[in-house]
Amino acid sequence: MPVVAGVPPAFEIRDYVRTLPALAVVAVLVLVLLHRYVLRRIDPLPSTVAAPWWRKILIGAGWAGLLLVAALLVPAVLGSFAPSGAGFRPFSYPQAPVGLVNVERVASLFLAQSLWEELIFRGVLMGGLGLALSLLLVRTGLERGRAWALAGLVANALQALIFAFVHRGNPGMSALSLLNIALAGVLLGALYWRQAGLLGAWAFHFLWNFGLAASGVPVSGVTTTPALLPLGIAGAREDLVSGGRFGPEGSLVATLALAAAAVVTLRSRRCPPPAQGGGPPAG
Repeated sequence: MPVVAGVPPAFEIRDYVRTLPALAVVAVLVLVLLHRYVLRRIDPLPSTVAAPWWRKILIGAGWAGLLLVAALLVPAVLGSFAPSGAGFRPFSYPQAPVGLVNVERVASLFLAQSLWEELIFRGVLMGGLGLALSLLLVRTGLERGRAWALAGLVANALQALIFAFVHRGNPGMSALSLLNIALAGVLLGALYWRQAGLLGAWAFHFLWNFGLAASGVPVSGVTTTPALLPLGIAGAREDLVSGGRFGPEGSLVATLALAAAAVVTLRSRRCPPPAQGGGPPAG
């Protein structure tokens, strides 16, 4: 598994598909245990957990859309994608099929790749750590809702550090790129834990990666396809606005946008107010 070895991702769909079933089984088992032994015993149930599946997807997709606009629009307005600018370097694209065939190939690739990473880092790693910490904190006498929230914060921090560490070998990696990968891990972890499921995190991860690739910029330092959208992007200046050859994930714009999104997601209200005259807490 290339990403675990700390080397540049292969970005070949076969490298991900073969292990997806096993990872999915483990991740689903962790979620079942988390719901059974922690969340179903919290009263009231956090509104972010109780939200319908389509709303969870829309939240993740919405954040991805907002961050994509910021990460691409700011350097475009400031001229970081203009070939006439000083320090401009064209991106080196691999050969790819043309037309709808390439769109389907790239979309399928990032659907599998994003699901693979979400299953490992959020579903298995963060889910397992969070579940164990939640049960441990409950045994110390901490109220279940607080135990769930605190365990999520700790598990999120740990998985985000590991998420950044295993991407350290990507082309063009810098200290800022590494920080941004960690911030992305925090945002994805916050979506996963607050929703108690992978839908929002997967939607964000897929649309962010696919949106970058379709725009013609590198995804975590790797170019996978010439631009699929007519945005006129074929290279970038080596600066903090564009992220240079690492892509927008290495930019200061992404740092600010990811940090803001993570803070908003983490600080939004966890639980609805208790219902008046409701029944006894779940046992």
